[in-house]
Amino acid sequence: MSAIFAEDTRIDSSGACDIVRLPRNPAFDNVVFAVAQLTRTATVCIVLASEGTYQVRAMVGPADLSLRRAIPLIRHVLKTGEVILIEDVLGDGRFHAGPEAGEPSYRFCVLTPLTGPGNEIAGCLCILDGSPRTLSERQLTNVRMLARQASDLVRLYAADQPIMLA
Repeated sequence: MSAIFAEDTRIDSSGACDIVRLPRNPAFDNVVFAVAQLTRTATVCIVLASEGTYQVRAMVGPADLSLRRAIPLIRHVLKTGEVILIEDVLGDGRFHAGPEAGEPSYRFCVLTPLTGPGNEIAGCLCILDGSPRTLSERQLTNVRMLARQASDLVRLYAADQPIMLA
């Protein structure tokens, strides 16, 4: 799956390389599949960003409104480089826009920044689920490790280096 959608706010997180325009690579699919298996969550994806455009480079799970409604979270990760872990979105007022925005289509989320070739934030690993939940310390450690792996792939990908698949 490779969906592209634009955002009102200009985000220039790709440095000199316009990473969202690079061709698809199945190495990203391996990362999201591993994260989905590890966390047993409904949706896992890698989103890359450049100049106000987000592109889903790999995804496991349903392609519904969850990702579009997660844009404020993605924007926050791209801007700050912070990891976001919310066990129940409805109980966390930081990113929930209130009743006028409607209920979010996800309740649990983890967003981890991915770095690009110049160590800038190039995107994020998104984990979304329709039910509130927690992850164990072991799961969180493994998610961080897989996010680092995805960042390595982004850097290799942007440098036009071959990516070897096992």
